[in-house]
Amino acid sequence: MVFNAEREVPALASLVVSSPTVAAEMRVDSLHEYLIGNPELHCLPVLREEQVTGVIFSKEFLKSMSQQYVRELSRRKSV
Repeated sequence: MVFNAEREVPALASLVVSSPTVAAEMRVDSLHEYLIGNPELHCLPVLREEQVTGVIFSKEFLKSMSQQYVRELSRRKSV
């Protein structure tokens, strides 16, 4: 791969996207309801004390919640 020094590189600020976040203490059932109500969200950062500790990918989360027993077994747990 050859780097083209003449090609314009976008500023870092143009790559940053504002996104809602999820507290690590949020319950799984609350997150499920939130994602059902906001289908445009693709992923959500998980924060603990203002530090990113993970990422929830909406499609994968909703798919896992649709499996038999998963919803009932995990709904009261924290994200």
